[in-house]
Amino acid sequence: MPVLTNSFRSIAGFAFGFSLLWAVPSAGQTVRFIDASPENVGLASPAEAGLPETIWEGTTPQRLAAALNGLPQQVSSPAQHRALVNILRLAAAPPPGDAMTPSLASLRVAALGRLGAEQDVMDLAEKVPQAIRHAPLWQAQSAVSLTRYDLAGVCNLANRGSEAVPTADWQRLRGFCQLLRGQEEEAMVAVMLADEMGEDDAVFTTMFLGKQYANRASAAPISPTKLLHLAMLRALNLKMATPKWAEVSPTLAAGIARFPAVGLEVRTAAAERAVAGNTLPTDLLVQLYLATELSTPLGSVYQQMAYASNLPQRLQALEAFWDAAKEAGVYVQLAPYSLSYLSGSDMAGVPRSFAAKALRTALVAGDNASIGTWQRVLLAGAGGADEAQIGDQSLAILAIAGQPALPVEQWWPAWTKAAKPSKSQIALVAGLLEAMGTPAPKVKGPKADRSATARALKDASLGEAALLALSALSGSPAPSTGLQIQAVEVLARLKPDHARAIAVELAVAAGI
Repeated sequence: MPVLTNSFRSIAGFAFGFSLLWAVPSAGQTVRFIDASPENVGLASPAEAGLPETIWEGTTPQRLAAALNGLPQQVSSPAQHRALVNILRLAAAPPPGDAMTPSLASLRVAALGRLGAEQDVMDLAEKVPQAIRHAPLWQAQSAVSLTRYDLAGVCNLANRGSEAVPTADWQRLRGFCQLLRGQEEEAMVAVMLADEMGEDDAVFTTMFLGKQYANRASAAPISPTKLLHLAMLRALNLKMATPKWAEVSPTLAAGIARFPAVGLEVRTAAAERAVAGNTLPTDLLVQLYLATELSTPLGSVYQQMAYASNLPQRLQALEAFWDAAKEAGVYVQLAPYSLSYLSGSDMAGVPRSFAAKALRTALVAGDNASIGTWQRVLLAGAGGADEAQIGDQSLAILAIAGQPALPVEQWWPAWTKAAKPSKSQIALVAGLLEAMGTPAPKVKGPKADRSATARALKDASLGEAALLALSALSGSPAPSTGLQIQAVEVLARLKPDHARAIAVELAVAAGI
């Protein structure tokens, strides 16, 4: 960076220090929640969301803030993602206690942003009263605008939220916006202030100085690590290097998937990464699969399935696609789109081994029509003993999904004989059934989970426990069988349909 004079450093340091003082509330500004709390803001009432009015009863603002801050950066399970979004959108009375800075509303907006719920972020943020719009809210809004490449929107936010977000990244965002407006001196001041904060961003500096000084422009493609980098690449017409997708966040991947200049193959790979984290609508990925002959390995398999000319070829392609989608972590997201390619086919010619796989796909997709179709195929009386066992192997997953073919005491012996489940699978099935309110045969349960999370779930109030449970289910490493069952039990008390969808996903992932 260019060298600052001592006098300029003094002015810049004073300006930055003053902005920090202005942004931090004093102890005298702390207020108590009252009945008409500004925190009682959302996009759905408890009745509309199917959640209790008293969801936050029994906790405190501090504990709720900790639960919100502890939510995962990404959620790969669509059912868990839906459950979290449903809770975070809620307009419900906050727990009594001292108001928080940042506010609980701002933390909810930020959590929705990490989940990629773009429109919910923008809609909820605009409903939050100005007095409790804190840094996480502004940052989440700006991230959505950057993801959508809405430069006018993000630069408007950069000005409106400048006092609330005294960070280096926000200063760089302001500098980028000033650069776009031709305010080069102001842009340089903003970037110098960012550098004074001691947080380096070499990728931003390379692009910024390349714009300011043509002789310093880099001809090498740039790999973005932040949404601001991606927006700068697009605005300055620079080349993007293909990133290592495992290192790209789902929200950044969602932005790359919308970047036309990088080509369909890169966009498709980015869309797969974003869909795996539920930050991009799945239909956009499907459109990319069908848009070109060039595609990712999974996209090529999808095209084979889509263009298969007869039923036997389509069945073979579907099985290959399901295996590939599981490997890529997008099996559940793409399940509804795969089942549609069997619409109108004669199921009499479909092997029952295939029907068992199709039933599980229908269950995770929540496709009631397909569930009924494949259940009838599996449970039909015709066929030899081996084929009949294929139906028996599916009895447990049907019961977990709330569509049992027989009472549990009748199907349990047939299932354990046909499926030959492991001890952990038996414990998971029994535990999930019990968690959903269906008495199961007495079996040796999973080893008790003695983690801090398991203890917290026992002590927390219902709403707080639900957030902790969803965090545990989406955490890494994968939770123990006992913790999975405990989490589903908590969620079943809050909203049974969410809990059942999550239980089905857990069962399918466990090979049941």
